[in-house]
Amino acid sequence: MRLLSVTMLIAAAFVILSTNLNPESWSLSVGGVSRTALVYRPSRGSGKAPIIICFHGHGGNSRYAARAYDFQTQWPEALVVYPQGLPTVSARVDPQGKMPGWQMARLRGNADIELFDALVAKATKEANGDTSRVFIMGHSNGGGFVYTLWAARPDAIAGVASANAAGAMRVSRPLPAFIVVGDKDQLVEPKLQHSSLDTVKALLGSTPEGGRKLSDTVHAYSGKAPLVTYIYDGGHDFQKASVPWMVKFFQSLPKGL
Repeated sequence: MRLLSVTMLIAAAFVILSTNLNPESWSLSVGGVSRTALVYRPSRGSGKAPIIICFHGHGGNSRYAARAYDFQTQWPEALVVYPQGLPTVSARVDPQGKMPGWQMARLRGNADIELFDALVAKATKEANGDTSRVFIMGHSNGGGFVYTLWAARPDAIAGVASANAAGAMRVSRPLPAFIVVGDKDQLVEPKLQHSSLDTVKALLGSTPEGGRKLSDTVHAYSGKAPLVTYIYDGGHDFQKASVPWMVKFFQSLPKGL
């Protein structure tokens, strides 16, 4: 009986690992353009699942983002979506627009915003996703696109996480936010990241500077909507240590925001 129990536990663990290691590949037609995403269905839990849509940086891809962000492991009850960007101009790093990325303003007929709409619809219809708990996150250009979506689709989003990015001047509706800033970032200037953070604090009516210290790098603020900051003394590389904090933040939010 003991051997059987151990065997059953190993088999269950294998099922979970197989689920995490083998995402689905979604294909969608958005505005006549073929778009793709890697999707991890929940490996644990039942009922409607929170939806997390994660955007890679400029020059990245959905498969790299899935490895780097790893929300499917950190929140196994969630439906985690990693869309693939299109070739996009970046004035600083890709002026010819040869590498994949995301729109920072209204480009390509809002193709990436429409992709977000299509992904939410597909996740709701085909994967039991919960429209009251749609979260978005991104790093670098992906983090900038989070601000673009925040400005364009605030009613569809329950919370945002933006890392090493700028662009918050476009947002106007308070939403729960998790903001990551690298104080030695050599790609997105720290002063631009802090300027975006200050814009978010003003919009959310966050409590005075300092907030509530959760760790050396993490502070929480109350206001019209909650804000958590992750400010570290480092460069542009994505901080994987921030992901458990993002998950805790998203999980703490009530449904239907």
